[in-house]
Amino acid sequence: MKKNTNLYLAFLIAISFINFSCSVSSSQIGAFTSSNPQPKMQNYYWDATYDNLNYKLIAMELPNGTLFADKFGNSLFFDGWSVVSIVGFGDFEGEYDIQGDEVGSVELNDEDAYSIQKNCGEWEENLQDNLLIFNQSCESEVRYINKIVVNDADEIIEIQQYIEPQNKLMTLTKQN
Repeated sequence: MKKNTNLYLAFLIAISFINFSCSVSSSQIGAFTSSNPQPKMQNYYWDATYDNLNYKLIAMELPNGTLFADKFGNSLFFDGWSVVSIVGFGDFEGEYDIQGDEVGSVELNDEDAYSIQKNCGEWEENLQDNLLIFNQSCESEVRYINKIVVNDADEIIEIQQYIEPQNKLMTLTKQN
């Protein structure tokens, strides 16, 4: 089962790279004309901390959100507001099923992943030091706060979410 997960993640990463390489944006053209022509893959890397362990994940944009994954089978799906499913990280059994078609479209099936249940309130936003910070109060056995930080370029740069049922904090921070 773990071998299938690794195979699926490898397939997803390969498809994602194909999708990224098929589109050209002005920043990619600028990279070719600059003195440093190497692609900036660090734009897709995130540092994750869960249960006092550190992980390096790559973000792959999918139609309904973002899949964060590493080569060891640790992965989670973020829908733009919340982590909705998770696999690995020492606590969560399951796997993601990735489907691709001839035109390069990728679809994620997370039926076999661990789905995260939440009892949370509405998101509240605050502006602090040119950062837009969204907080969400949740209640389980204890009360906790989820947080999303957005920079002045409208990019999410940090996600903090408590993952049930263990209520352990998952922190994702975009690498610079």
